[in-house]
Amino acid sequence: MKLNEDIFAVKLIELEQQYAKLLAHLRACSSSDKETVRREIERIAGEHREAELLLRQRVESSRSPAVSKLAKIQLTCTQEMERLTQGQMAKDMHSEMNRDGEDEAEANLLYAEYAVDFATEAARHALMASLIALYKQMELEEKLAENGEKNPQTKSGMPKGGDK
Repeated sequence: MKLNEDIFAVKLIELEQQYAKLLAHLRACSSSDKETVRREIERIAGEHREAELLLRQRVESSRSPAVSKLAKIQLTCTQEMERLTQGQMAKDMHSEMNRDGEDEAEANLLYAEYAVDFATEAARHALMASLIALYKQMELEEKLAENGEKNPQTKSGMPKGGDK
């Protein structure tokens, strides 16, 4: 089971790095000028476009239908959230008492709050999925041990799993 734990470790390191990056960027940008924040938005948007392109490629060219379906769900969710934030949400937030620009600012603040909530829930979901995967791996190893078999391997020698 060591290999599966190593796979989780790599993913958790990636998550930890992204979290640290998020905190560092927010702290740095909160004390920066408007132009610095704008440049940072453009840089992060470029990273986002690159990640979305890789996700699209995964949807289209994955050897595994399961990986393709999971990537498509992730891509669809991202696209829906972007679509919502591009104007409609500000209209939905409109109040006659709001000054010019307040609707959009308030909508973006609300979206940011929900994006953090979504990330928190995604982390909780990742924990649950990881624990279930580890439990199922333990069950399999226990069953194989009872039958005197070894852990099944793919042709590459890695445990069975996705092609991510």
